[in-house]
Amino acid sequence: RFFEQTVYLVDLMSNKTKIDTLVLALLGDMMSGYIHEELMESNQLSPVEAVIFLCKLLREGINFLKKECGVKDIILPCSYGNHARTTLKRRVSTGHKNSYEFLLYSFLSTAFEDDPSVHFHVSKGYHNYLNVFGKYLIRFHHGDNIRYAGGVGGIAIPANKAVTQWSRAKPAYLDCFGHFHQSLSGGRWICNGSLVGYNSYAISIKADYERPQQSFFVIEKDHGLTFTGPVFVE
Repeated sequence: RFFEQTVYLVDLMSNKTKIDTLVLALLGDMMSGYIHEELMESNQLSPVEAVIFLCKLLREGINFLKKECGVKDIILPCSYGNHARTTLKRRVSTGHKNSYEFLLYSFLSTAFEDDPSVHFHVSKGYHNYLNVFGKYLIRFHHGDNIRYAGGVGGIAIPANKAVTQWSRAKPAYLDCFGHFHQSLSGGRWICNGSLVGYNSYAISIKADYERPQQSFFVIEKDHGLTFTGPVFVE
């Protein structure tokens, strides 16, 4: 459903502006490892089975976008999430070495290595940078390094603080992250929605209720970020 709706939105936007490049950010938490004891009981698939399932699903989805979107290039910035780790506790400097998703991205990039139109950017670090049009630097990451404890102001305040601090070291035009199960745009950042929708995790972090969705946005060469909208996946 996500890939079908993405094609629809690309076609819709193409009526007003020419779209040559599609950026498909894989931001992590597309699966869950055994990071909590209860997940050994509740997970539909084991982590290994989930990697196999996702590799097939994403490969078919990417090929579908190549065929239906009519773009010249598909760029995939890949960030691993905290739910796909192989360890009970989070790792900082060795996070990629202990991530099922880093393994997944590595397999996928190998599968498309002979395709000149598909470009994987698999990050070993937390941040994954992509320069669009040579002037708009986008900082992709999972979002779990933004500390939010359910405050009244929502994630906007901690997100703005984090973006400001990171941009002192390396200024970015836009931050793009997930993790918080809610689709929001803060001007300097975009928080991706959740494929699974409102669940027990969303309740635990006190996220607002919203339909299962992802985020779609357009960056134009002369005007920068011009459109942000939902990709409904129900």
